[in-house]
Amino acid sequence: MGIVLTIMVGAAPAAAATKRPLLHATYSKLCTVAEQLKATPKRASKLLGSLTQAADVATQMAVKFRIGAAADPKAHKTATALAITLMLEKKAEALLQSLKTEAAKAVRATTTTTALRARIAEGLQTFAAAKVNAGYCLDSQATNSDGHTAFATSACLKDDLQVEAADAKWPAGKLKTDGFTDGPTSSGPVSSDSGTDSQCALTHTGTSAGTNCFPQNAKLIAATLTLNAGPSSTMRYLTQNLQQSNRQDNKLIEAALEGANLLDAADVTQYEAEPEKALKKIVTKQQLIKELQSTLIFSGSKDKQGAQAAAESEANKLTDTDSKELVTLWNKLQDTDVQESSEAYTSEKKIKTIGSTSELLKILAYYQGREAQRIRALEEENAKLNAAVKAAAKKSEQICNAIQDEKNCGNNENCKYENDKTEGPKCVLSDKGKKEAAKEAAKEAAKEAETQETAKDGKTNTNTTGSNSFTIKKVPILLAVFLLG
Repeated sequence: MGIVLTIMVGAAPAAAATKRPLLHATYSKLCTVAEQLKATPKRASKLLGSLTQAADVATQMAVKFRIGAAADPKAHKTATALAITLMLEKKAEALLQSLKTEAAKAVRATTTTTALRARIAEGLQTFAAAKVNAGYCLDSQATNSDGHTAFATSACLKDDLQVEAADAKWPAGKLKTDGFTDGPTSSGPVSSDSGTDSQCALTHTGTSAGTNCFPQNAKLIAATLTLNAGPSSTMRYLTQNLQQSNRQDNKLIEAALEGANLLDAADVTQYEAEPEKALKKIVTKQQLIKELQSTLIFSGSKDKQGAQAAAESEANKLTDTDSKELVTLWNKLQDTDVQESSEAYTSEKKIKTIGSTSELLKILAYYQGREAQRIRALEEENAKLNAAVKAAAKKSEQICNAIQDEKNCGNNENCKYENDKTEGPKCVLSDKGKKEAAKEAAKEAAKEAETQETAKDGKTNTNTTGSNSFTIKKVPILLAVFLLG
């Protein structure tokens, strides 16, 4: 994996060596690689941005399905909505886990490629700036001509400080697993020993103080360029035979090559940011069957066999050709009006207009709080009903207890005579009597609730959409009987 450049500095001894500039054929290739290295940080930004957005989309969709089920359970099929919610939440979690892994890879790749690019650019800029009077250190395309002016506008010298996200890969064939294709090789000399001496002090190496700028074998530009006192000044290979980096040998070129290849191979388009497309991709038939079956069983709606059949039927419908029914379900959810309540006001808006996860969670909390309040109201009503049923049963029991003889006890259909009873009254409340007592208690409870509701309706109430009051108008008779029994 590598690029090798050979710089011909001259065959004369070090002290008398001509000070030749770097040839355009050499430094321009390094410049090309430096410019190409800018693609990796941009692709890293695209990868992390796509992952983050996909996770956010999955999270928001999951919250929306929970809100829809809470706001209108019948319209949004609670079991189906919950099953889809679980799938979306699992996907969001998986995306966040991927983000952790990809972030480390992206940061390493960005760091190494940027470091290599910067070293190449800074090193070449040093050669470009080393121009005094007639002397120069960069040859132009025409050998033995000053290339300083043309090189000053080279793109590889310009830093990319914005690093805008882009999914563009390296140009086809320009990045290999063992080298950078456009880099310099050993086949081209770095400098030439023909023509007029350019008086480039940087390429005049040796040990003479005040004469030589660098010692023999000085290494520049991430150790790609070696300035020798002998007949050649060579660059290492950048186009081939670079080995895999272990990141402990401090070989920047190998590490940058590895990072560039990793990011180039990453599929940054697999993360869907458009909700409808993401939903169709995430909600697969088999996974939906699994989640929906579990939801139906846990909720007590179906037994195992019934849940399997119902789940398969629903999944087949939602994940048919192009998942049209699933999209319809999503669009219906998006068009749902939901309430956002506070102590001061209650407002209503459509789910599709909400793009903030925090706002969605606030609305979900409102519906969860409302449901908790409804459950508390039911519990209070059940407690009252329980007390009323017991009181009614006690009253009826007392009527039966007052009957002394078996015949009269039997004549009352709400009583039964227990002849074998040795203690207490033998005429006691029958099962039918218990049911009748429960019915009477339920009627009284419903009547009381009706009275309370009528009294409430007689008062001014400006908050008709966001009422947090729940009244049980119909008392379940079977529940009353159950409480009594």
